Amino acid sequence: MNDDTKESLFEAPPLAEQERMVEAILFASAEPVSVAALNARMPHGADAAEALVLLRKRYEGRGVNVVKVGDAWAIRTAPDPRHAAELIMGDIERGLADRGAR
Repeated sequence: MNDDTKESLFEAPPLAEQERMVEAILFASAEPVSVAALNARMPHGADAAEALVLLRKRYEGRGVNVVKVGDAWAIRTAPDPRHAAELIMGDIERGLADRGAR
């Protein structure tokens, strides 16, 4: 738990739920998010750092990874399939341009 934990009437959510919260925050954020910012957005007593450890393990070997960017964290396309993802996005953008939907 956080060093600055205070007494609360409520217990922190189970670690699996904290992991899901961190995943949702990182997925929805356009910019990397610091552990402090994650903790500020989570229920009292939650431990974003511990949830990040679990989340990083869950994404190992997948098409996206949880990566440290400076002092913050983000979900990014894994290096090996990145080229394929860029090709697909280019095809989508060209299709939209062909329909005049930019």
